[in-house]
Amino acid sequence: KMMMRRAAPKASTSLPLLTIVVGFKDEPYRDDYDWNKTFFTGEYSVSSLYATSSEGKFTWRPAEESSAYGNGGNTNSADRANDGVVHVTLDRDYGNPDPFTPGDADYIADMKGAVKAAAQYVDFSQYDTDGDGKVEANELGLGVVFAGYEAATSSIPEGHHGIWSHQYSFTEETGAPYEVTCANGKTVGVDRYIVQSESESMAAGEEHQSG
Repeated sequence: KMMMRRAAPKASTSLPLLTIVVGFKDEPYRDDYDWNKTFFTGEYSVSSLYATSSEGKFTWRPAEESSAYGNGGNTNSADRANDGVVHVTLDRDYGNPDPFTPGDADYIADMKGAVKAAAQYVDFSQYDTDGDGKVEANELGLGVVFAGYEAATSSIPEGHHGIWSHQYSFTEETGAPYEVTCANGKTVGVDRYIVQSESESMAAGEEHQSG
């Protein structure tokens, strides 16, 4: 007897989610990964997971942004404006970011750099819907995808970098939200986020796009 899979129900409530894919001088992001599919449109996307597991009560929708292939040095062929995905390349090396050591300089610089670079494509201030000067988790979801590999698999190809996936906030790391100035001149505090790596390698010679 064949089991028929049902499409995810259309959710009654949604929140905008912004995915920042961040590359570095010594660890560029992949040009061939489609993060919109992974987060929003694919059969096994994050949005589909939330819609299904909440029985149609909640999901994520793409945040508004102007990042697109060919715009500002963007080399990811799948990136389109308003697909919820921003690609940025920082003018710094990856460093050795350690999210588990409070005050780690490389980690803070990488995170602040990612949000600051994304602000040229995203008006963070529009998501401060209650006007308190901060963008909270119930106003905008923020996911940061580091170029390179997932450190938790213990398999990082030689010559590459990795970080452990985690959920954290600028307040927990530095004592305050990160104040980012938007293109319209407004300044707003960005705080909670999730970090994941771009690729996973389970063993030497094997790698795939992170889920």
